[in-house]
Order: sequence, then C-alpha cells, then structure tokens
Amino acid sequence: MLRDFHFSSTVGCKMKFGVYIPTKAEKEKVPLLIFLSGLTCTEQNFITKSGVQRLASEYGFIVANPDTSPRRRRTSMLFFSVSFDENI
Repeated sequence: MLRDFHFSSTVGCKMKFGVYIPTKAEKEKVPLLIFLSGLTCTEQNFITKSGVQRLASEYGFIVANPDTSPRRRRTSMLFFSVSFDENI
C-alpha cells in the first residue's frame, strides 16, 4: 500500500491518499477502482476495515482511496444534492 499526499488549492491544505497496486499490474493493464469514503473515514480506514487488498490481488485491480475530508484545517463544507429522473 502506497500512501502519499497532494496539496489541494480548493480546501487549502494537504490531502492524503492511498493506492494499492497488485502484482498483476506489473505484467498487464488492470482496472482502477477509486473508492470515495464518507466524512469520518481516512485514506487508511477503508483499506484496514474492508480487506480490499486481498480482493484486488485476487481479481487484479488497482485501488485508489483518497481521504475525502480536510484534516487539521477549518473549512466551510460544500453540500450538494443529486436528483435522478426515473423517466430516463
């Protein structure tokens, strides 16, 4: 599991992320799963609790999981809603 960070100009602080790359990805192209967790999760919680590394190794996919909440900085949160048209 690789862990790193990037600076987000949107929230004005460092944002952490994790990436798990199975050995199969060294030999061939594999799909990428990006997991966006809830507000209380960190980039490590999902990996620790779900066991997704085992599944990624077994089925051959990369997992990227960013920490979706700014840490150690007070920011105003942006909320939005999405509605779905059942007639489509």
